[in-house]
Amino acid sequence: MADSEQVLTQEQIDAMLAGGTVEQSIPAEAPAENPVSVTPTTIDAVRAQETEAPPPAPAPDPAPLPPGVAPPMALPVAPPVAAAESGALQGTIDQLSQRLAQLESSIQQTEQVRSEFQAWVGQLQTIASTVESLMGSLQGTVGYGAHESFICSSCQSQGNVAAKLNCTACGEENWWGWWPPQPQ
Repeated sequence: MADSEQVLTQEQIDAMLAGGTVEQSIPAEAPAENPVSVTPTTIDAVRAQETEAPPPAPAPDPAPLPPGVAPPMALPVAPPVAAAESGALQGTIDQLSQRLAQLESSIQQTEQVRSEFQAWVGQLQTIASTVESLMGSLQGTVGYGAHESFICSSCQSQGNVAAKLNCTACGEENWWGWWPPQPQ
């Protein structure tokens, strides 16, 4: 049997890994029941293959569920990310972080504007209440709405009304009101 067709036992493999040679550990009569072809390889090559594709871990046996209980749904597992994809993924994460920071800043500004708006609404309500009170007081005066509602019983002109007012400082008498347009 040629050296490349020998079947090695675990002890022979251990001896070879320890630095010995296969010939030193082969018994005089090696069994040849199931010959296996062995390709020459180094320990470094085996280790490289192991790091490239690690074997999947065996799944633990699930515990039996009580009757009437549905099994939990399996969550999807993300595929492994290559180094080139990792850089792109990091860039995407950085962009999302920046956008999140901008969003948080916008939310803070929106809250400030909302607070200012509520203050303005309060001031506007105060002004509206004051104007409403003044209008009520004004409606109780003699001349309120005279320009819009006065109709002369003699000539039927509308809105042309005036009143004599006295200056309280000098006593001068003046007219105040609305006159019809003068023909030109």
